[in-house]
Amino acid sequence: VLFQLFQLYETEARRLLEKGLVRPGYEYVLKCSHTFNTLDALGAISVTERQAYLGRMRTLSRIAAQKYLDNLQSSETSEEALSL
Repeated sequence: VLFQLFQLYETEARRLLEKGLVRPGYEYVLKCSHTFNTLDALGAISVTERQAYLGRMRTLSRIAAQKYLDNLQSSETSEEALSL
């Protein structure tokens, strides 16, 4: 069940981030992290699986951070254009 939950959260995070919804997408990245930590604490993940799951979460986090910076830069550009 937890493996399915992780997959569901990962899919939803990707979907939201692709739509540009950074904060809700990042919330699902955090849900992935919590689910992963639960699986890890239960000993349900092998060493090689652990690295794969960490990589998947790292990728999602990187996408969320990049989208956040892109949004921040575009809003700064818009503000500069308005002040001219």
